[in-house]
Amino acid sequence: MVLVSRVAPHRVARWGTVVAASVMTVVQVGSLFVGETALHYAYFSAIEITTTVVLGWYAAARWRTDD
Repeated sequence: MVLVSRVAPHRVARWGTVVAASVMTVVQVGSLFVGETALHYAYFSAIEITTTVVLGWYAAARWRTDD
């Protein structure tokens, strides 16, 4: 996504960010329910889930104001 964000037009980069953040959030939440979850894994998963949700929300929020 770093390369896409730098090279692609803003509209494509925003779509990519929203899609990638959504997919990564779903994957990370799903991985918490597979097998035994260690405490450190749950901690870092919470950080990653929060970060991807904020990135997706921010890209979608900026979309309405810039386009």
